[in-house]
Amino acid sequence: MNYDINEKFKSEIDRDWFIICEYEKIIEKDILRSKQPGEFTIDDFKDMPLSKRYELYDGVPIKMESHLAIHQTIMGELLFQLSEYEENYKTELKVIHGMDVQLDKDGKNVFIPDVIMFHLDKSLNDRILDIPEYVAEIISNTTAEYDKVKKLEKYKSYGVKEYWIIDPYTKTVIKNYFDKDETSYYSFDDKIPIGIFNDEVKIVFDINSNALEMYYDEKGRYIKAGNDEI
Repeated sequence: MNYDINEKFKSEIDRDWFIICEYEKIIEKDILRSKQPGEFTIDDFKDMPLSKRYELYDGVPIKMESHLAIHQTIMGELLFQLSEYEENYKTELKVIHGMDVQLDKDGKNVFIPDVIMFHLDKSLNDRILDIPEYVAEIISNTTAEYDKVKKLEKYKSYGVKEYWIIDPYTKTVIKNYFDKDETSYYSFDDKIPIGIFNDEVKIVFDINSNALEMYYDEKGRYIKAGNDEI
């Protein structure tokens, strides 16, 4: 599709934003064309625009989708409770989200977990090199298999101790405690214990029930969550 850059925009800001978006698309395409799938490392993505987020699975780029409102709601609740624990009990682990986690030395397996707990002294400015103690991923329709199978295998093989798979559609949590080779299943109504803290810390998803409702059209396509306007 050809764009006429001289067409009339509502404002200079609209025009400049259009130019930036088109430029970022060009950079993204150039990077993705530079190598074959399976050959990429994290260093190949150092010039990727921040608006274009990718994970790497065995050197294959996986584009990350934007989070839905329900995703952000659940992540915020989990971050809040873990951060409170971190502050009150002075744990050595730090809570963070949205940062690259490099699992291997070659940089071919790099994920962006929703929530992690890790040792702060083993991180860089642009990524985390330490294997997290705890990881939580909130699935979507498009990432369910990726999070439940492929990521689970990688987190386990690289030494993550505990991995939660949070499903906003069924309002359930699969807790994988790799240290004891245990898998447990919970609903959002349960008090869910964290294994790395000897089950002494429990997470309660105290979220307004209406905020968790998912709405779809007649073809099964997602429309909105909770009180969000269509």
